[in-house]
Amino acid sequence: IGWVVKNADEFSMLLARLTEHPEEVVERRQAAEKIRHLHTWDQRAREVVEALREAAKGPHNGNRIRKR
Repeated sequence: IGWVVKNADEFSMLLARLTEHPEEVVERRQAAEKIRHLHTWDQRAREVVEALREAAKGPHNGNRIRKR
């Protein structure tokens, strides 16, 4: 969705490119807006609950959650 830069030089080049191509910023913003509902604390909590339920069903990658 976003950009990854390895150092200050790459960051500088990215800013220059985005200055010349502002439509790229608009496209990335729109893409982020479409999926932001997938990256909330509530959504993460649901994913953790589901993972724990699956793990409680039995062995998972060699790990097992003990039931009390």
